[in-house]
Amino acid sequence: MSEYLSKVNIDEYYANITVLRELVRFLKSRWVAIHCERRLKDGRHILIRYRKGKPIKIDSISDIISLIKRLKGLRPRTFYGTVNIYRRILSREDVQDYLENVIACTPTWDIDSRLEWWRDTLKVGKLIVEELNRENVRECVWLKWSGNGLHVHLNEKAFSPEVIKRYGALNVSYSVVDYIIKRVLPSINKLFSLSGKEIKVENLIDPQRVFTAPLSLHRELPVSCVAFKPYEIDEFSFEWVNPLKFRHNMKWDECKIGEADSLALKAIRVIGGYPLMRKSSTVKRERVEQRLLRYVAGLNRERISLDDLRLVEEPWPLDTKRVSRGFGEAISFLEDLLSFYAQEKLDRKDAIRLLSAIIEVSIPTMMVEENKKKCLLELYRGVLKMISSMSPLEVKRWLLSHGPPRKRIEKLF
Repeated sequence: MSEYLSKVNIDEYYANITVLRELVRFLKSRWVAIHCERRLKDGRHILIRYRKGKPIKIDSISDIISLIKRLKGLRPRTFYGTVNIYRRILSREDVQDYLENVIACTPTWDIDSRLEWWRDTLKVGKLIVEELNRENVRECVWLKWSGNGLHVHLNEKAFSPEVIKRYGALNVSYSVVDYIIKRVLPSINKLFSLSGKEIKVENLIDPQRVFTAPLSLHRELPVSCVAFKPYEIDEFSFEWVNPLKFRHNMKWDECKIGEADSLALKAIRVIGGYPLMRKSSTVKRERVEQRLLRYVAGLNRERISLDDLRLVEEPWPLDTKRVSRGFGEAISFLEDLLSFYAQEKLDRKDAIRLLSAIIEVSIPTMMVEENKKKCLLELYRGVLKMISSMSPLEVKRWLLSHGPPRKRIEKLF
């Protein structure tokens, strides 16, 4: 396999007119994110989503060339586009308006695997394709090699404007992805139950989710994210992803409008839409222990930024004693406070009073490392400044821009 992973000259690769055209076809009308080779001090790649305070958009080949030139010092490498397709992308408010400004959303099944398991990854992709075929969805399906795994995409035009208008693009996309996953999961588990291979299929649809654009380079691996159609699965070879001689099907965007309408209606009935927007949940609660591990893992870092904070569906009561229990509890308290404010269950005056008291008394007396204490002070001061100037609706949109709402675990004591 390693013989295909050729050393990539990024400048030469993105000078290829075919690559540039395919990037534009996918990224047009999507909010664009660009991963760069330069890294932050903590080792993470720099991800650019705004330029001069405005969300990045790409309408033409010249836009890509200009961005690569302007970001040269950061060494741009990978191009992503949101699952959402927007009517207008001019401001932060535009890309955070998921109800009025989103005209379509691309259903995507994310298959998380390993490079050396690529043949098995394709088997999982084939199971998803076959399930879609059983729902009479064929022409609008396409696949893309993502680097270590595979994305199975459904062209957003598979849903008629009438269905999107009635139920909402995000609701339809989320429900269809979740519905198919629930149908194929038993087959996937059976396929790998004795192999020791952990290949996951995830529903990552949320308001600001991004996926790699066709023919973009992977952010780390020297592979091209090539697109292909379902009838090519059995002949797929890893040679296709070689950036020096990639094989890519430029008919990936072919689609029959409304082909997946019946599937959408069925999925909406069963799943109920995106979690924040649906009236009642049809998803069974996970075991408390699993939810605890998943939640705490996200707060186990020493540094948390404002962009890590999320809306909480059912926030816990705001007992300030919680803050003194530790770093993670102080973060969850802050999320709960923001969520109560965003849901208009806490007025601005009381929110400011609570935050001020914690900044002045609770955090300075906490028994935690100084770097964590400094991080908490920065976070609480940032939220205090935000609530002082932003309405509940603005705070809610800001929280949603960081990902889907968090489901707070149940107390175990």
